[in-house]
Amino acid sequence: MSRFESLPGPGLISAASRFASLRLWEYLDFDDTIAFRVPGETHPVFGVVMGQAGEEFGMTLTTGPQGLWHLQQLIYAGEGDEELFYELSLWGVTLTRPSELPPPLRKALKTSSVKLPKGSKIPIVMIMEAGKIARSPTAREEEIIVYCLNGLTKAGDSDDFTPAPFDDGVDILTLILCGESTAPQVSMEIQTFKVEPPAPTAPSILPPPALLQAPRTSGRWIVGFPVAPMEIADDDRVVRVLLVVDAESGMILRMDAMFGDQLDKAVEALFGLFQGTTASPIRGLPQEVLFATKQLFDILGQAMKAMGVRCRFEDRHPAWIEAWEGLGAFASAPGVRR
Repeated sequence: MSRFESLPGPGLISAASRFASLRLWEYLDFDDTIAFRVPGETHPVFGVVMGQAGEEFGMTLTTGPQGLWHLQQLIYAGEGDEELFYELSLWGVTLTRPSELPPPLRKALKTSSVKLPKGSKIPIVMIMEAGKIARSPTAREEEIIVYCLNGLTKAGDSDDFTPAPFDDGVDILTLILCGESTAPQVSMEIQTFKVEPPAPTAPSILPPPALLQAPRTSGRWIVGFPVAPMEIADDDRVVRVLLVVDAESGMILRMDAMFGDQLDKAVEALFGLFQGTTASPIRGLPQEVLFATKQLFDILGQAMKAMGVRCRFEDRHPAWIEAWEGLGAFASAPGVRR
């Protein structure tokens, strides 16, 4: 899901071409981290080079008060952390063949005054803000990326250019940039940065007293809040689906599309399902709940246990995968409006 509006400017295309010529992915590891001090920016920009797997080549950048935390979550994501990606703020710079551009950008390239050398790739930038659909960069964001790529190109030829793997509180090779973005002056030093996680926004939720009186069932339900492959016009928030599936039969007990920031609404709907106040073929508290979304498990696990319901995180249950993939196939079928 993304909203791409324009081609990168000539400055970014030139900077990406010079960056590509270094082929940094051939000798930097996926977690070798570089910091950039960009003129006019309060917070440093942190980056890692992509392409070690021989697939997507480019850079991932982060900035802001929690920039280093966002980068840490991305490069060290573990099993079950796929949904976390949508809660991170990242700038992705990917070198892309013109033939692989989204149709609107491919059309724009044909009419553009930018002339590419044969075999060159276009840098596609995706600005991903937590809980929002990816978008094209603003003029300032593009300028910052040009600074970073050109500074990295200049520094990459130096013997002092020795990035190290990311670690909490580690000393990070920092490129201090000044001058124009298209030809910055670069000096290097080692600076220490601390990881600053964002403040918790979704504390554990205890059940309402009335829910303790809900009937009990022997069922086992799978509950998830996955990101849906859709978007709402004139709204840049990610869309999620509250999906409740019976683990034994595979029957979908509840399905509601909501915005990703409506966790409170998802919890209210789930409690309503338990109490029988919403339409469903089954009502009551199940014997066990398997949470397919870790965020829901983190905030509702305590509530489930308080009601005597067993629960755990499990996002690979066959019934869950079948239900979610089935909905995805339906949504992409011809004639279905999205």
